[in-house]
Amino acid sequence: MKSASLKFALTLAILPFVAAPTVTAQQALLDQQPSQLFSLSADFGFESLADNFVIPGPDDVSVIEFSIWGTWATTGQSTNDSFDVYIHHNTAGPTGDVPGALVTTILGLTPTVWSTGNSLPTFVGSLPEYKLEFTLPSAATLTPGTYWLQLYSTGSSGTAEEFIWEMAPQDLINGAQCMAWSLETPDITWWPCTPFPETNMALLV
Repeated sequence: MKSASLKFALTLAILPFVAAPTVTAQQALLDQQPSQLFSLSADFGFESLADNFVIPGPDDVSVIEFSIWGTWATTGQSTNDSFDVYIHHNTAGPTGDVPGALVTTILGLTPTVWSTGNSLPTFVGSLPEYKLEFTLPSAATLTPGTYWLQLYSTGSSGTAEEFIWEMAPQDLINGAQCMAWSLETPDITWWPCTPFPETNMALLV
């Protein structure tokens, strides 16, 4: 009887350890919080913007979600917008690094949109600031290196509305200097930014 009781107690102690599931840690790779100071058009005609970041290694990273901050001109109310999302390898351009070969393409991704309660100065005056949270349909696995995340607003392009992507100070850990823009989407020619006080986009990866 004593032996049976001891065996039962040991089984209870061991089972939780054996059955414990494997948990993958989730953390921010890039954290560039908005400043409410600068913003750029992300859908004027076929224009789109891209910001760069670094996978430091030695391990691969699976990107599953990201957030940006911005607003819509002229009314600031087009919160049902959708976006084409592209992740590029980095390539050296004639005047600076720019997006290169495509890693992944996700068309028509609709974000969850939250009002922050802040205001954002734009070329048409002060407008409400929004946080846009995107979840990828499947994780994008990236090996160590430099990448670009490109966004193109599809829901407001070619209408009276225009999406404005807010700018932010550079993440000094995994951020890379500057951003890039293209006047064509799909892009053909990329232009790197000319440095000024803030040359990165508000982006949380």
